[in-house]
Amino acid sequence: MKTFILIPSLLFIFLFNTSLQAQDKIYKKNKEVILCKVIEIDGNYIKYSQPEYNEDVTFNIAKSRVSKIVYENGSVMDLEQAQREENNNYGYAQDVDLSSNKLNAIKMDFFAPMVGNLTFGYERSLGKQKSIEAAVGIIGIGGNFNPVNLFFFMIPNAQAHDWDNPLGFFVKFGYKMMRDPNNYSHPHILKGSYLRPEVIFTYFTADEKIYYDNPQPGQDIYSITSTDHSVYSFMLNAGKQWIFQDIFLLDWHIGIGYSFGTGTQGGYYFSQTAGPNSFPMAITTGLKIGVLF
Repeated sequence: MKTFILIPSLLFIFLFNTSLQAQDKIYKKNKEVILCKVIEIDGNYIKYSQPEYNEDVTFNIAKSRVSKIVYENGSVMDLEQAQREENNNYGYAQDVDLSSNKLNAIKMDFFAPMVGNLTFGYERSLGKQKSIEAAVGIIGIGGNFNPVNLFFFMIPNAQAHDWDNPLGFFVKFGYKMMRDPNNYSHPHILKGSYLRPEVIFTYFTADEKIYYDNPQPGQDIYSITSTDHSVYSFMLNAGKQWIFQDIFLLDWHIGIGYSFGTGTQGGYYFSQTAGPNSFPMAITTGLKIGVLF
């Protein structure tokens, strides 16, 4: 009697397991498996049904959440591999291991010595698509070229004053939001175009010439006074960084923002060019070279 009961039970279990094994399987990226019947793969979605619940109901799941599909006949559709091949056809690298990339860089502003300062920076990667960057500038080192002469049309009364014997410093701190490095054929965690919000504090002293009107043409009348200048700036920079052999880098940027301060009349403040407090628009640009470690 027990034998007659046991045989149908085993047969039922066998048939039940066989029916489950014969179903399609959708493997999600979070390791979950969906037993189903795949109906259609349309655009960005996979349509499927689950007959054990209701075969008339159709479910959708985004292809981006799926790693592969195993059909009941044993054939496999590897969606991750298909995506990698598609990206490679466009010259991109997908899911490249960036763990061996160097995460730190020391930089120098290439043109800073020409414009009266010496600037060094440090960048640290915080992970894919983000890093922090800080810089310190020593004012009073380098040449006397004044970039205000290139932008004086933006600065009211730009030719009414100049800095002589400047001495001081500035500090910068920014948060860099980068393009995904895997979107490049040769990815690196510090490589790519970026946006970098940045705050700057600048302090320096300088001998300033104050010119006066002279009724006799050809004779300038001016006085020299030592002035202190404290400037607070917020800049939004856009740029691009190139990495060579995980050793060297080039970093170019251009930025726009606002500057406010004391003892400021508008002009070149070594970390940026800005208008007076009545028109506090500021602009900046730079090219940095550096090494990674």
